[in-house]
Order: sequence, then C-alpha cells, then structure tokens
Amino acid sequence: MRRIYHQDILPIFNMQWPKFNVLAVNNTRRTERRIALILLGIFLLPAIAFSVFELNQLNENEAIIQEIYKDQLDAILFSINQYSNDILDQWTKEFNNVTAPPYSEEKVIEFMEFNPAISKVSFFSAPLSQAKGNVMSFFEDSTGFQQDVKTDSLFNKLIKDNNATFDKLLEFIENDYQKIEVLASENDSLLPMIFALKTPFKAYNFCSFMVNPQFFVEEVMAPKIQEVARDEFIITSYVKRAASSTQLYTTDSINIDEIVLSRALWLLPNHYLGINLKGNSIDKIVQARTNRNIIILLIIDAFLVVAIWLVYRNIRKEILLAQLKSEFVSNVSHEIRTPLAMISMFGETLFEGRVLNEEKKKSYYKMITEEADRLNKTVDKILNFSKIESGKRRFNFEPTDLQQLTEDCLKAYQSQFKLNNFSCNYKKHDVLPIVMADKEALTEAINNLIDNAIKYSKQKKEIILESQFKNNKVVLSIQDFGIGIHEKFQKDIFSKFYRVPNNDVHDTKGTGLGLTLVKYIIDAHNGEITLRSTENKGSTFSLAFPVKNEAI
Repeated sequence: MRRIYHQDILPIFNMQWPKFNVLAVNNTRRTERRIALILLGIFLLPAIAFSVFELNQLNENEAIIQEIYKDQLDAILFSINQYSNDILDQWTKEFNNVTAPPYSEEKVIEFMEFNPAISKVSFFSAPLSQAKGNVMSFFEDSTGFQQDVKTDSLFNKLIKDNNATFDKLLEFIENDYQKIEVLASENDSLLPMIFALKTPFKAYNFCSFMVNPQFFVEEVMAPKIQEVARDEFIITSYVKRAASSTQLYTTDSINIDEIVLSRALWLLPNHYLGINLKGNSIDKIVQARTNRNIIILLIIDAFLVVAIWLVYRNIRKEILLAQLKSEFVSNVSHEIRTPLAMISMFGETLFEGRVLNEEKKKSYYKMITEEADRLNKTVDKILNFSKIESGKRRFNFEPTDLQQLTEDCLKAYQSQFKLNNFSCNYKKHDVLPIVMADKEALTEAINNLIDNAIKYSKQKKEIILESQFKNNKVVLSIQDFGIGIHEKFQKDIFSKFYRVPNNDVHDTKGTGLGLTLVKYIIDAHNGEITLRSTENKGSTFSLAFPVKNEAI
C-alpha cells in the first residue's frame, strides 16, 4: 500500500465545496414557467375570457332590462287609460237609461249632479237640417242647472266641421255599438265628447258631454292613479301646449322635464300621463345594476387571480424546497464524507505505524479528534432538525446567566480562533437579569452563529459580541465583518435548507440548517432574532430574550 504523508492530506483540507448548480436552477425556472403557463391556461385565461364576454353581455342584458321596465310602465299607463275609457262607458250606459222614454229633463239634471265632471249636456241632430240647427243644452252655472234652447253658434260650427264623424257614429249605433268621440275644441277647458243615442231624446239623435279635463283628472281619475302609484311610482298628468306644458295632477312633487316616460291620454287631446320610479330613474337603476355586476365580476376575477397566485407560490415553494432538499443531501454527504475520509486516512496511517515522530502522531490524533467532533456536530444538527420537524424537540428551561453562557461558548472556540487567526471581543453589560433558558439549546444557537461568523469571514477576521439590556429584554448581538447577505435574500435565511445563492457561500461547507435551528430555539424561548447585514461588509445577529419567559 502506498504511504500517505502530510502532503497527501493537504488537498483534503483545500477541497472546494461544490459550486451552485446553475443547470438545476435553470431547470427549476423552466419548471416554474411551465406551471405558471398551465395555471394561466387552465384557470385565469378562461376566467378573463368569461369576464370579457359577461361585460359585453351586460350592455345587452341591461338594455333588455330597461325595455322590461318601460313595458311595465307602459302597462301601468295603459291601465289608467283603460280606466278612463271604462268611466265613459259607464256614463253612456247610465245615460241610456236617462234618455229612455218616458222622457224627463229632471233625469238629465240628476245625472249631471251625480257626475260633476260633466259641465254641460247638449242634445242635437245631424245633419243640422233635421233640427234646423237647434241645440238643447243643460248646463251648470252659479244658480244651478238651467235649460238652454237657444242656438249655440260655436256648437253648430263644431257639428258642421265633423259631419263625417257623426255619420260613422250613426253607423256604429245601427250595429248596436255605441262609441264616444272626443272632438277638438278651441276652448281646451271644456272638451266635447259626442256619441249617438240609442233612443233619440225628443227627436235629437246625438248627445254631447262637455267635460272639464282638470276636474276629470283630479276627481275621476285621481283615485285610480293613486291606487296604481302606491309608494313605487310618481304619476303626473299634464297638458302639452306649443309654448309650455302645464301640470294638472301629480302623486308627488316632480318637474315635467324630469318625466322619463309619458303616454297620451286617450280621451283628452293634448293631455299626457307621465311616470317615474320613486327614488331613482330607470337609467340610474340600470346603471347601478351594471356597475354592481361589473364590481362583482372584478371581485371574482381578483379573488381568482389571488387564488392562482397563492397556488403558484405554494407550488413554487414546494419546487424550491425539493431543490433545497436535493442540495441538502449533497451538502450533508460532503459534510460527512470529508471528516470520515480524513479520520480513515489518519487512522490507517497511525495503525500501520507509518508515523514514527511522536509530535506528528499527536497532530494526527488531534486532527482525528477534531474531525470526529465536526462529524458529531453535523449529525447532532441533523438529529435536532429531525426532532423539530417531528415535533419531538423538548426544552428544559432553568434560570440562566446569558453572559456566563456566552463566555463558556467562547472558551470552547479559543483554539479555533487561534488556528484561523480570528480576534474576538466580548463587550459585557455590568449586570444582566437572569433569563429562563435551556442551556444546551441556547449554547447550540450561539455556537451556530459563531460558526457562521468564522466560515463567512474571508478578509477581516474579527468577531464582536455584546450583551445589553433593552426594553426589558436581554440582548446578545454577534457581529462579523465577512461577506454579508444581500437584502433580497435576508427574508429567506431562516428557511430550512436555504443557503444564499452565491459562489462564496457555496464554496463554504454547511448544511443549510444552522439558522433554521437558531430561529426555532429562539422562538421556543419566546425570544426574537433580528439581522442587520450589508453585502461585503458583514452581518450582525441579535438575540433578544424576555426577562420573564411567559411560556414557562
């Protein structure tokens, strides 16, 4: 077997840690992009397409809804118009009984008293030659009802201008259909409503009701308008003229120019019924509904985007965790293989008696002891992490002097400081309160931070520790002047298996569990760990412990 000398072992000490696997990172990024595209294709793009379709449909849907509203309003106005026609039909039916033989003028007067909207009842014949232009009228004045048998020139003119209408009315009555026609008049305060009599009254075959439109609307139609309007609609009756419009009646206060839908009154020329929804107009209701639907769609899309992002982030974390676990296995393999190889070689060399110099033997024994101790620390770290993962890690809290515990840790590192040419300065506080702590766990946390300070300090090899009492907490800070940590990586350094992705870090031995264990231990003590770090200038880890641990 070939002899192994000290110079054969030196390459083992100088062995470089594997470089950060660029190919693995590129593969991970490609996998993340594929997953992102799959999530977009399966969930987000269909949702966006559906939202765009729904937004396009909204205008059509709201136009349909607006038409439905208008149809409903039309139906309401139709019912009021129909009611006015029913009133006239009722009048003519009653009046047929009044004009039936035996004739009685008192019946006519009584009919007018019962229907005050009718200001004048006139009997006439058409054509006028049959009655020589005579008109018999009953009308109301300040002294009561009077009979007028004089010729009414204006009424005669109305008859002459509408001879064709009277001919049609006669045809209807011959077919047992009594129809009322409202004739246009120069005086719109009284409107003539003409119909043919089934039974002529004293040789007069036509009758005219002179109706006061305002009285007709306010007294006859108002109850029906109120019944229809209730508390949902505002219904207004108004007269439309060339110069202006005049409001006759309304169920609520409203201006004529605010009316959104109007229809002509069938019986009264130039008279209109207008309708509004109470509170908001149709346009406003439709617009509010459109806005509400758009907001709902946007909220759904926002929730979906957030959900997809959370799914993607979790998947990405799992991919990164799988990558970190793979690197962890590689790192641990090197962490274990290196001391085992050295122990094996030194042990074989000593066993075969190749080293005769006693001083060199002691040096080899020391190396074997140190490598075995390093191997033991690595195994302990893995076992402690395994206990944390399984929830089996238990702590034994007891009163602890943090300064004394720190000094004990530093004593154990004196030989390592000397070997690596490190200077260590510990600034103690005069008097620090006792904290409740697990000494073994706290020692492990401090040792991990000191190990990191040694491993990642390349140029300026100096470590400063300081104990303080701030805000009712005992604080221990450990400062180094090494490679530092970039700000964008600082939020992840306590994650399990995580190592900062740069060549300097991955040239240094480590498992990626040290800071995870430190964070877990400090959290178990109800403490707090903070980091201040600047790249290429160093890092400061601060451990803060409450004086009275409430968790115990």
